[in-house]
Amino acid sequence: MKKVSVYRGWCTKLKPAGESCLVYRVLESLGWEIVQSKIITDPDDYDHDPNYLNNTFLDDCDLLLVYNGMRDHHEEVAHLAKSKNIKTLYNEVGFLPQDGHETLDPKGLFCKSTLNDKLDWIKPYHIKKSQWYLKQSKYFGRFKYGLKPKKYILLAGQMDWDAQMTACSTLTNMDMISESLKLREKYDFPIVFRPHPRMYYHTPWKIDKNKWDSTGNYGKRYISKIDKLKQFCLDNDVVFYDFERDGKKSFIESASESVLVAGMNSTSLMEAMAIDKPAIGFSNGPVKKHITDLGLTFDPDSRKKLVAAYYFSQYHYQDFDACQKLLIRHGFDYANVAQR
Repeated sequence: MKKVSVYRGWCTKLKPAGESCLVYRVLESLGWEIVQSKIITDPDDYDHDPNYLNNTFLDDCDLLLVYNGMRDHHEEVAHLAKSKNIKTLYNEVGFLPQDGHETLDPKGLFCKSTLNDKLDWIKPYHIKKSQWYLKQSKYFGRFKYGLKPKKYILLAGQMDWDAQMTACSTLTNMDMISESLKLREKYDFPIVFRPHPRMYYHTPWKIDKNKWDSTGNYGKRYISKIDKLKQFCLDNDVVFYDFERDGKKSFIESASESVLVAGMNSTSLMEAMAIDKPAIGFSNGPVKKHITDLGLTFDPDSRKKLVAAYYFSQYHYQDFDACQKLLIRHGFDYANVAQR
């Protein structure tokens, strides 16, 4: 049996909570054994103890399973594993939609994901099935919104601690706004900056995110940043979408009224492409590599191909077969591993 150590990040919320994770059972079905797990409850509590990690956590381990993120403390453990020739596998919430779905990738997330590699494994079958799925999902609303007038370029903000900002780009939210001004000149549409909703609300699994909270963790922490972004938008004639003032219009509805959606490489861009909206990626990642850098922003076939790749790189948290197929595609069946 090949042995697996599991490193669970501080805000892990993969389903099913409190039960044996599906990926554990699937790995075991492919000849792996889960031997130990380390849970970090808060990144500030993380003790960078190389002796513990080297001598205990990663001792006699063939695979490191990294949960929920690619932040500094995740990457430090992954780097240690790679230095000891231990394979890594990242498990994160899914894409289309995030809720109830998970993804697995041996390289990492965003700019390190295998989705940055060639997509020649995507065939017409994959595109057809993913488009069929979208028509049965919440993204069916694209037909409802499809006839709405195109009013603006939508710019999706990101949390400053997200790996898309810290590991895959040097841009800040203000830098993104500055970059978007070039799009305004090119396409002659106004810019609407929609900040990440968690800049306004407490983490959604701790408090009702419909409640404005200026004293809690996120509210208190980001009030000054929100004010600075508001002023920066005002100075550059960019509309700031204020969740407190403007209500809670869904992202999909906001995107449906846009001519295109720009941002880092977040779920927002995936959802924009799911409703067949042109997307522009600013951070290094699949959208930038396969769409933006190739000048294919307005090419629907390229969008559908990338959406299909994202769709087939995730699985529902209860779908054993889909999870197993994904692991096998990434080479994690025991027979393949034993031969390498």
